[in-house]
Amino acid sequence: MIKASIFLCFISVCCNPAFAQKKTSPEQLKKGETLYISCIHCHGTTTGALADPLQRIRKVRTADYLYKMMQDPMKFAAENKTAKKVFEKRGLQMPSYNHLSREELKAIFDYLDSLPYDRMNYTHRKRQSKRK
Repeated sequence: MIKASIFLCFISVCCNPAFAQKKTSPEQLKKGETLYISCIHCHGTTTGALADPLQRIRKVRTADYLYKMMQDPMKFAAENKTAKKVFEKRGLQMPSYNHLSREELKAIFDYLDSLPYDRMNYTHRKRQSKRK
């Protein structure tokens, strides 16, 4: 009975699409690292400097949100209350990175997510609403 349970757990994990994803190529990671150089001064790598770290940001923000934020951050913040709160939190403005394609942004986030994860410095937790 226990062996059957272990086997079923193993199968469910291995068949999970998130587990079975293709590994990111070394070329993709190098491209992301190179592109991220202009972001590192504010966002750091696994911990934030002036702004929040971007490691694992895709767990709480959609690719579309991130792309729009990078294209014209201040315009996007004027239209999106979540983005507006992000900038108000730090009192900073972010320059536009409208020269980056969606594929280049993916390379950046792939690179960041490949770095060792430090749970203590992870700031992008989903917050539960405490409405009564």
